[in-house]
Amino acid sequence: MTQAFLARTRAPSTGCSRARSTRTNFINQHKTAAETAANAELTSILGKGLKPAILAAAFAQIKFTDDPIASSLLADAQHAVAVACSAGQQPDGIYDLGPLNKLLQAAGDPR
Repeated sequence: MTQAFLARTRAPSTGCSRARSTRTNFINQHKTAAETAANAELTSILGKGLKPAILAAAFAQIKFTDDPIASSLLADAQHAVAVACSAGQQPDGIYDLGPLNKLLQAAGDPR
């Protein structure tokens, strides 16, 4: 969440973060159920799902996390400058991880 959004909507933002964290934990603790749910959604949207082996291989390549990986945003900004798609604006201050860290700590995550 951006700091500006968080400042306007602290309580709803905390609820969204809690729900997102619950979802992430479920996916990581119940991979088979998550794969089944994802494939059901693909089937409902596309009319056909993925073969189980392909789905399992895809899930094995994904790390489900609550961390927005701010360093990747900086790398993306640097790449945009390198290919002349950006004038060099820095994404400083875009994330406020305080509320998420409080939720994670309350759930026993030492981050």
